[in-house]
Amino acid sequence: MPCRDRSGGSGARDRSARAAESHWEADVSDIIARWRTAIMPSIEDDRLGALVADLKAQHPDFSRMWDNHDVRELRSRLRTLRHPTLGDRTFRALTMQSVEFTPCIVVFHMPVQPGDKWELSRQ
Repeated sequence: MPCRDRSGGSGARDRSARAAESHWEADVSDIIARWRTAIMPSIEDDRLGALVADLKAQHPDFSRMWDNHDVRELRSRLRTLRHPTLGDRTFRALTMQSVEFTPCIVVFHMPVQPGDKWELSRQ
């Protein structure tokens, strides 16, 4: 998959993502704010500037959220996704970044069960 398809703007492009996420607007806004934080060391890279310009031109939701200039730390947080048959499921999203591969990040979604320590520390 090309890097541009894995970028922080992908949620703003995919209409099926809206159906899969219980809190689509908040989740995508959070992803874009975290992506902005992750790419800051490489913000002068022309390829990155071209990617942001392309996403802004093609996707009004991304453009609006990017222009908010929101920046967030790469902390874990709860995220609820909607499965077509299982319904809403809550996960702890753990964001990982390696200095060797900036600005790339990987997000792991760990299932949360009622009463487990991650569920009790909701963020």
